[in-house]
Amino acid sequence: MKLLITGGAGLIGQAIAKHHLSQGDIVYIYDNKSNPYNDYSNIIGIDCYSRDFEELLLTEKFDIISHQAASVGVGESMYNIQKYITNNIQFTAELLQAIINTKMFPKHLILASSMGPYGYGNNIKGKEIKETDLRIPQSIYGISKMTQEEMFRVFSETYNVKTIALRYFSVYGTKANPNNPFTGVLSIIANKIINSKIVELNEDGEQTRDLISADDCANAHFQASRFQGDSTTNFYAFNLGTGKAVSLKYVAEKMIYLLDPTKELKFNGQYRKGDIKHSCAATQVTYLNLGFKANTTIDYAITEYCSYIHDNWELFKTKDTCQEEQDKLSKLNLLK
Repeated sequence: MKLLITGGAGLIGQAIAKHHLSQGDIVYIYDNKSNPYNDYSNIIGIDCYSRDFEELLLTEKFDIISHQAASVGVGESMYNIQKYITNNIQFTAELLQAIINTKMFPKHLILASSMGPYGYGNNIKGKEIKETDLRIPQSIYGISKMTQEEMFRVFSETYNVKTIALRYFSVYGTKANPNNPFTGVLSIIANKIINSKIVELNEDGEQTRDLISADDCANAHFQASRFQGDSTTNFYAFNLGTGKAVSLKYVAEKMIYLLDPTKELKFNGQYRKGDIKHSCAATQVTYLNLGFKANTTIDYAITEYCSYIHDNWELFKTKDTCQEEQDKLSKLNLLK
């Protein structure tokens, strides 16, 4: 099959491209390469960003279009609203409009959705968040992802296109750039360990996250691209998580032990507006429909990531970009 990935040069997009290529699919990458923390030197897949988008759809006739392009960052979305509306909502509109204009409807349309829209309504330690649970987003980022989903839902029903929203929980990569201050639990902690005397993190350390690897997400994505569903609906939403949550304190302590046991760990009691306290995905619906179950354990991932950081320590020894972002949030009264 022929697959187009918007935002395909990012962490998850490249994992998806690699997996689909290994299964014999032809993969095209459409990405503006605007994230300064990504390495775009060796993109996996056919780079087609220079081509006119509608001409691309008409010429290549994609079987699958995967919409991974988005700005990601709860904190940044609260003060850079226009960026998140433009990149997440407006570009989604442009994508769907191009499909309508060309009449090049794919067999499968896949959206990179998020746990963000679930919001505070599911903010209970140990509670598995289900696809049917109430969604009350608490950040502009969460609103933008829920809006994307609703656009895809209406589009799928109107134009009879099989559409799947994959609700990513906290995705990490074992080669993620630790200098990115906007997203990624492992990378943020690594940045602190490398570039600060004290590893200072928000809240009390008891906040929990369901951490899932980009490679596992790519496996689920492939299964979604082959999903047939039934005749009753064209739109489906599936959680992508492990079904297990770990505390930030657990992750930080393990990473400090592996990278620099001399570093002190401190939780400052500050809460970032828009964040939730706990998240854990209910995975039963995803397993029943896609046959997907995450394989990578967080302990294995931490070990792999710390090995990567250790080998590239000097490359990432620059400045505490996370503290710079923290200072910006503080000045804007986005910490409580």
